[in-house]
Amino acid sequence: DGGERAEDILNRMEERYKLGHFEAKPDFMAYTSAINAWASGNSPEKAKRAWNLFLKMQDRYKDGDLSIKPNDVSLTAVMNACAHIPKRSSTEHQQNALRIALEAQNILLQDGDNSNEYGTANSVTFKTLIIVFGKLIPSVARRRHFVSVAFERCCKEGQVDESILRVLKTYTPDLHAKLPANKELPNEWSRNIRKGRRSKVNREINL
Repeated sequence: DGGERAEDILNRMEERYKLGHFEAKPDFMAYTSAINAWASGNSPEKAKRAWNLFLKMQDRYKDGDLSIKPNDVSLTAVMNACAHIPKRSSTEHQQNALRIALEAQNILLQDGDNSNEYGTANSVTFKTLIIVFGKLIPSVARRRHFVSVAFERCCKEGQVDESILRVLKTYTPDLHAKLPANKELPNEWSRNIRKGRRSKVNREINL
């Protein structure tokens, strides 16, 4: 598996660094690349392994290693690993992936603040969260609740783009149907999206 290989390389870099090869010191990019490797693999353990790498980054940063500070990119990569665990995964693996995604979300959106030491949640983060909820919550009512909360927060942060509307339609079509028909969405919902992409949002809603 690609994640296993990437983590093995990371461990070898760590060992070389401990032996005095300072050029081998793994940084933020090395760890986040390993998390992404797990996310794109097929292991049912991918969410757990990606999360463990993030926790290692977090611990190292708290110990004073500024080069390894995790951010919204690494947290979104963890969520992505959770969103795409194999369909054959056990219920336990799926529940664990959901728990991890919620923990990652809580770190990034702690205390209702969308801007903290770990960065800022963006449309990719919210899209990934909706995919997690859509795939890993079997109960229709519970899934609708979690997606509704994520979408509301996305609107509050001005991060609604066309990709958000697509996943909303895919996983909770009943919520998508409640969007205003044949009219532009409130500008506030997309205020932090580039102008060119904002126009695509209103085209997407009428498809």
